[in-house]
Amino acid sequence: MAIYLQGVGASSFLVTYAGTTLTDHVRSVTINMAYDEVDVTAMGAVAHAVIPGLRDDSVTLEFYQDFAASSVDVTLNSYLGSTSGATLVIQSSGSTVSATNPKWTVVSSPFTYEPLNAAVGEASTTSVTFKPVAGQSITRATS
Repeated sequence: MAIYLQGVGASSFLVTYAGTTLTDHVRSVTINMAYDEVDVTAMGAVAHAVIPGLRDDSVTLEFYQDFAASSVDVTLNSYLGSTSGATLVIQSSGSTVSATNPKWTVVSSPFTYEPLNAAVGEASTTSVTFKPVAGQSITRATS
């Protein structure tokens, strides 16, 4: 069994949004690929029956905040609530995409964005949740 230490040296995530590389500001990432559960339990059943419904994907990224040009705030704020969104790419490391180094891509918009979140003496971070724009879902590539 391989154990994967994420975010260290060559194992660092590659994160881009709208063509801007934000990797050096990422603190954490969570990719959630999900389907709604649709209950199709009929009369006389002795247990619940469910089938997959609509996709409900999301990506949550926590960044160290930066208000410089072409950095976190400018890039994300430009697409907040956008119906057309931009391409979000997350790769498990910056090397070549493969079966052991997958890449996830989605055309999405930030649906939640906290531009400021810090206390005195702490690093300013921002948590951002991206949702796919209409008709899109997260895709996983291994080549």
